Amino acid sequence: MLIVLNIFLVIFSAVLTALAFPPYKLFYLAFVSLMPFFWVVYRARSYRGALGYALLFGLVFYLLLLCHMIVLAEYSSLLLIILGWLLLAFLQALFLAAAVLLGKFIQRNAVSQNFTGVIWTLLAYAFAWVFFDWLRSLGAFGFTLGGLAYSQYLFPEFLQLARYAGPYGLTFVLVFLTVFGGALAARFRPASKAEKKIWLSLSAALFVLLSLGFWLSGLFLTLQDIYLSVNNDRKLVTVFQPAIPQKIKLDEAFRPALKKSYLEDIRDFSLHARTDLLVLPETILGEFLLHNKEFMFALRDALDFSLVFGIPRQGDADDGRYYNSVVLLNRYGGLTVLHDKRYLVPFGEYLPFKPLLYWLVADTGFFDSEYSAGKLDNNQNSGYAAAVCFESTFPYQLREQIRGGGKLILILTNDAWFGRTALLDLHLSFAVLRAVENNRYVAQSANTGRSAIVDNRGRILQMSGIDAKEFLTAETVLLTEKTVYTYFGELLIYLALVFFFLYFYLLLYTKGHSR
Repeated sequence: MLIVLNIFLVIFSAVLTALAFPPYKLFYLAFVSLMPFFWVVYRARSYRGALGYALLFGLVFYLLLLCHMIVLAEYSSLLLIILGWLLLAFLQALFLAAAVLLGKFIQRNAVSQNFTGVIWTLLAYAFAWVFFDWLRSLGAFGFTLGGLAYSQYLFPEFLQLARYAGPYGLTFVLVFLTVFGGALAARFRPASKAEKKIWLSLSAALFVLLSLGFWLSGLFLTLQDIYLSVNNDRKLVTVFQPAIPQKIKLDEAFRPALKKSYLEDIRDFSLHARTDLLVLPETILGEFLLHNKEFMFALRDALDFSLVFGIPRQGDADDGRYYNSVVLLNRYGGLTVLHDKRYLVPFGEYLPFKPLLYWLVADTGFFDSEYSAGKLDNNQNSGYAAAVCFESTFPYQLREQIRGGGKLILILTNDAWFGRTALLDLHLSFAVLRAVENNRYVAQSANTGRSAIVDNRGRILQMSGIDAKEFLTAETVLLTEKTVYTYFGELLIYLALVFFFLYFYLLLYTKGHSR
C-alpha cells in the first residue's frame, strides 16, 4: 500500500512540475511541486528505491514536457518520432536519477548525526540537481529543456537572481526549498521538541528571506526603470513574423512568390512605419540569397533602416561548407555576417553517426546536405550578439558574445516545425533568461511565433500571436554594463564542486578517526 502511495505522489509531483512550465502560467507551482517527490525520496530506505522513484519522476515529467514533439511526424516517420521522444525523455531522466542517487548517498552517509547532517543532506540534493542539470547541457547532445529556472520566465522579481548565479541559481533555490519541504514533512512528526523548534525557525527564516528578497528585487526593478529613463543610447527595434507555413517554406516552387512577398512587406513597412532595425527570422528562404544579386539589390532599395535576417551561407571557395548564418544589411547597402550558428541541432541540421543511420531517413532527403558548425562572430564591430534557434537555449553561447561586445541580443528562429504547440512558448522562456543573465534587451524573431521583444529585466514588452503576420516594435536600450554572471559564468557549479569535495574530505576524515 505504501509503494502505491509513493508511486502516486511521484507521478503527481511530476505532473505539477510540468504544469509550472509554459504555456501554463502556473510558474508558482515550481516552489512546491517537488515536495511530494522529495518526501518519497527522503523516506526511501534503499538506493534502489530512490533510483526507481527518480526514474519514474523523470520519465513522467519529460514525457509530458516533450510530448509536443509528436507533431514532427508530419515531416518524418511517426515511429521514429515516438522512439526519439521516448529515448530523449529517458536520457534526461538518467541525469535526474544520478542527482538523486548522489543526494541519497550523502543522506545515508552524513558527516554529522545532529541537525547539521540534515542541512548537509538538503544542500547535497540541491547541489547535485543543478550539477547534473548543467552536465546534461554539455556536448554535441546537450539539452536544457526542462531546467526548472525556465518555468519562472513570467516572474521578474525572482528572475533577477540570474544576473548573479545564472539559470542554475534559480534552479538551486527551487530545489532547495522543495527538498526542505519534503524533508520537513518526512521528519517533523517523529522529531524531538528541540528539532521541531529548529525546523520551524528555519521555515520562518526562509519565508522572511524570500519575502525580503522579492521585495528588494521589485524595488531594484523600479530603480532600474528610473536609470534607463535617462539613458540616451537607444534603438528602435522591430521584429517581423512573416507566418509562412513550414511546408510552403520548404517547397522550392513557392520561392519566387516568397521573395516577392518579403520585398513587398518590407517596402510597405518602410513607407508607413519607422524603425532603426528590422529583424527577420532564421533562414527566410532555403537558398543562398547572398548570391542572388537581383534580390539583394531590390532588398537594399526597399530599406530605410538596417535589416538582420537568417540565411544559409556558403563558405569561401576553399571552404566548401554551408552555414546557418545571421546577416546584417545596413541602410546604405553594406553587408556584414554577424554570426554562423555553432550549436547545431542533432538529427535536425546534421545527422550524427551518418554512415550508420542515414538509411533510416534517406527517403526524407533532409540530410543529403548538412550544415557545419561555424566559428564567426562579429560582436565588437556590430554591437550585436546573435543566436540561431537552438543556440538560445545555451546560456554560455550568448554570454561569450556579450563579453565580446554585444549590446543587444538578436535571436532568429523558425519554430514552425512545432505548429501551435507549447514548444513555442518554451523557446521564448529561454530568451527571457538570456536577457536577465546578461543585462541586455532581446529581440526574437520567429517565422510563425513566438516573436517578442524583452527588456534587460526579463519583462516581455511585445509578444506575437501564433501563425499571425506581425510587426512588433519597441524601444530598446543599448547597454554595456555586464553582470556578475556574464563575467564569471557558472559560479554555482564551481560552488557545487567545492561542496562535494569538502563533503567527501570530511567523510573520509571522520571515518579515519572512527577506526
